[in-house]
Amino acid sequence: MKARRLVPAALAVLAVSGCQNPFDPQADLRLILWEANGGLVAQLTQALASTTEKQNTWLQTVKMTIGNYSSVPVTLTSYTVVYRQVGAQTGAYPQPAGSPIPSLGGASGRRFPFLVHATALTSNFAQFSSTGFWVRIITSELLDYIGNNTSTINGGIDCEVEVFGSDHNGHNVSVSGTLHVEIF
Repeated sequence: MKARRLVPAALAVLAVSGCQNPFDPQADLRLILWEANGGLVAQLTQALASTTEKQNTWLQTVKMTIGNYSSVPVTLTSYTVVYRQVGAQTGAYPQPAGSPIPSLGGASGRRFPFLVHATALTSNFAQFSSTGFWVRIITSELLDYIGNNTSTINGGIDCEVEVFGSDHNGHNVSVSGTLHVEIF
């Protein structure tokens, strides 16, 4: 009789505590590396931002490498970029240092669709499965903002990127990081 009461009680404790099903794991994604024209940072020239650098698509794309530490493959479907000026913003509506740039999407940022399939970890000898893909973080609007605002030279711009998708078990996943844009 006591065993019959104990089993439902144990199942209720597991259900309430949020125990994950070991047969339905969630993908574990982490940002490994940024690759931009300046190595780990992007480098732009303020005087050329709205002219010459606007024509250079290689300069506008950044390679993002993520690691999947799980045995579940992932499909990434979009990314959001929030642009923050490291120094104080000047102009008609001055903002303190570190504030999101209103003309570039503000605090919610800008969302861009794309489609990338991240492979799963398939070897017991590797720590993670690496997937690299190119994203366009430095948009023509950002280049116009840099070209028209000399205050961007004061510290540069941080681009907070969050990538969204779902794993093949149906869980929503995301990975995020910040790319620094150095302006000369």
